[in-house]
Amino acid sequence: MTSIVSNLLASDKETLILRSWKPTVPVVATVTFIHGIGEHSGRYEHVFSKFAENGILVNAFDQRGHGKSGGTRGHSPSLEQSLKDITLIASNADPALPHFIYGHSFGGCLALHYTLKNQERAPAGCVVTSPLIKPAFKVSGFKLFLGNLLGKVAATSTIDSNLNASHISKDAEVVATYKKDVLVHSKISLGLGRWMLSKAESLLDEAPKYTSPVLLIHGNDDKITCPKASQQFFDRIASTDKTLKLWEDMYHEVHNEKDQDLVIQFIIDWIILRVAGPVNNQVIVVPTVTVETGAEPAAATSTTTTSVVVSVEETKPAEASEVVVVVPVVSVETTTKAPAAATEQKEEKAPAAAAPAKQEQQQQQPKKKNNKKGKKKN
Repeated sequence: MTSIVSNLLASDKETLILRSWKPTVPVVATVTFIHGIGEHSGRYEHVFSKFAENGILVNAFDQRGHGKSGGTRGHSPSLEQSLKDITLIASNADPALPHFIYGHSFGGCLALHYTLKNQERAPAGCVVTSPLIKPAFKVSGFKLFLGNLLGKVAATSTIDSNLNASHISKDAEVVATYKKDVLVHSKISLGLGRWMLSKAESLLDEAPKYTSPVLLIHGNDDKITCPKASQQFFDRIASTDKTLKLWEDMYHEVHNEKDQDLVIQFIIDWIILRVAGPVNNQVIVVPTVTVETGAEPAAATSTTTTSVVVSVEETKPAEASEVVVVVPVVSVETTTKAPAAATEQKEEKAPAAAAPAKQEQQQQQPKKKNNKKGKKKN
């Protein structure tokens, strides 16, 4: 389906472009979406068309200074003004339906701040992909100096963000389309640069105050925003319903990689699960571990791959404390010498195991001697 575009007037009279995806099936939830720096909401047609097919109505907007919205390119005067803009878009959500906040990159930073500020009237959940908490690269000292020195007196003056477009996705077609998009720009104002990085990193200090349901997704190979900072934020927050997914072999825009359909469906499923009501006392981490042993012979190998998936069903007493659910996917590869003419391959899949309901549940794979740990691609 194609989005519907309309205009809104911000609190300071700036014009903002609203883009909506309205389902043709019964609506079960609403989402307010915030895009990243330099881009615009029109780049998400393929994402939110699928949301709409699943009964999720999405309201997104071009941030001020971006896309077709008004304002100096790449400029927002303050975090407070950006949060006011988000509040305006969120006000379009049907109060009778569960409402979720979803942000990508710089938009993810804003989504987390919005949820922190609205804890008493928090959305049903917050989804963030590749959030800006810390950049994955070293920011130029000269740019930091300019931002600190001139960020107040010349706030709307812009410089090039120097974002490497080839790092947004490993899909060459996505990168080519991004470079040709006339609504994409590489500008950032000194004023925005001055507050953006400090407010992003402040999320780590404020993390213990964060109590809302959250889905945090990051590409492990992201070269724009830091995956480790996402892990740190996740570890520190006080939410009793939090999910972390670090996606292997993906860059910054996880929704624009080769396996984008898996990512999009992962988010939709997370939202739909919470439409029925809160999911309390659940902490889910989805790690992958690969172990390889032995030296590979020139002629032949024998390989055994074992996958272990742990599923947990529980009925929690009223007074029960937080349940931690760790869902590991473990792959063990062993290499042994075999006769030159013979190659044997064996695949064994372990059945899903149901762990008993306790206050803390975790499935661990037995250790092997002389093993090296690596990572398995998802």
